[in-house]
Amino acid sequence: AGTIAAENPRDAQAQLRHAEMLAAAGRWEDAAAAYARALRVDGGLRAARLGLGRARLRGGDLAGAEAAFREAADAMPRDPGAQSGLGVALDLQGRHDEAQAAYRAALGLDPAHVGARTNLALSLTLSGQGAEAVRMLETVARAPQATPRQRHNLALAYAAAGDASRAAEMLAPELGETSREAVLA
Repeated sequence: AGTIAAENPRDAQAQLRHAEMLAAAGRWEDAAAAYARALRVDGGLRAARLGLGRARLRGGDLAGAEAAFREAADAMPRDPGAQSGLGVALDLQGRHDEAQAAYRAALGLDPAHVGARTNLALSLTLSGQGAEAVRMLETVARAPQATPRQRHNLALAYAAAGDASRAAEMLAPELGETSREAVLA
């Protein structure tokens, strides 16, 4: 992919494929550079805009991630993924009120956006609003198709809201009898 991208610098799809391979390998700085190359060729590539933000985020460049997601939100004002990504970058900088506004904007665009709902609930948990986080996560985490991560997020919200019994209940399928000790820890 790297060779094809190097041989075809004006091929946005080749640059994007290379960026995605680098991201899959955890080479965040290289992936960010490749996503930026793809965007220079075709600024309308949604995957490249969001990928650039994610690569910077995963690479620890929180200010760069924030800037990338803000640019994505400006370029794609109807895309909830850009707003949700912006919220993550803001949360990781400890700017929970701003992050929550971004998640709410994403949910305003797509009320069914599970990522934005989950991220908002985690942000609320981080800012001491565990009870509200529980209300947001219960429908997602208790659905038959809920992932272990979604159940763990609800367990975290329960624990933050002071409900160790329900937190242990949510962790029990994966942790068995050790779930109560995990919650207390």
